[in-house]
Amino acid sequence: TLPSTAYEIIVVDDGSTDDTRAALSGYPERVRYIHQENGGPASARNHGMRLARGQYIGFLDSDDTFLPRNVEAHLQVFEAHPEAGLVYCGIEILDKTGAHVKDVRPNPEDRGPVLERLIRYNFITSSTVLLRREAMEYAGTMDTSLWFAEDWYYWLRVASRYPVEFADEVLVRYQRSAVSLSHGQALATIAERNMQMFGIAFEDPDLKPRLRPLRAEAYRRAYANYAAMALEELELGLARRFALQAIAARPSGWGSYPLLAKSCLGAGLLRGIRRLVRGS
Repeated sequence: TLPSTAYEIIVVDDGSTDDTRAALSGYPERVRYIHQENGGPASARNHGMRLARGQYIGFLDSDDTFLPRNVEAHLQVFEAHPEAGLVYCGIEILDKTGAHVKDVRPNPEDRGPVLERLIRYNFITSSTVLLRREAMEYAGTMDTSLWFAEDWYYWLRVASRYPVEFADEVLVRYQRSAVSLSHGQALATIAERNMQMFGIAFEDPDLKPRLRPLRAEAYRRAYANYAAMALEELELGLARRFALQAIAARPSGWGSYPLLAKSCLGAGLLRGIRRLVRGS
């Protein structure tokens, strides 16, 4: 357990209406409460980063919880890998009722110089991150024009200069809820904002030379993932659109074609196939 003098807690209230100030009234003076008009996740994190005084900066979104040993485990990894700019960890996912869904642990390959892997898929959840101040000062502030994937773009900037490491433990709990931004927005809007981030990242002068060869596959993979998500919800028209966009991004990416084929089946047939698969 860290002594109270070893850390600071900064709560940035991004224009919430849930009485955050009152909820914090019983906590020690080490909790700094900051209220701002709603500016989005990047704005709130930037505000906290500007105020932070420590050598390491962590993030904790409103629907997440740090589990015991979180900070200690991250610091141990930094001690073992002083060259790392960022350390992340595994996450436990709960459903809306608080029931356990699954643990997601880091892939052993997602460490070290990860820029080329990270543009293909974002394997770093914001609340799992402990960031070295030096890396934060290099990457600067998060892009406030982005209301989705702003953290992904930030990790890309960090990874363009520093190795990334992970604590191979589940140290963060995330509960899906109706108020989570990522679940409250329509899938089409999320995809659109993801592509907005790609547009910025692939033109970033610090990233462009290394990411240019990966552009087509990154877009294909993203659209294919959204097609799979739409299929899961039986949004077949949307799934078909995403699958076609994946194929257009990289026609030689054969993994996109089965998604297109599935999107052309009827919802009733897909339900029947799922029942057969689950019953086998």
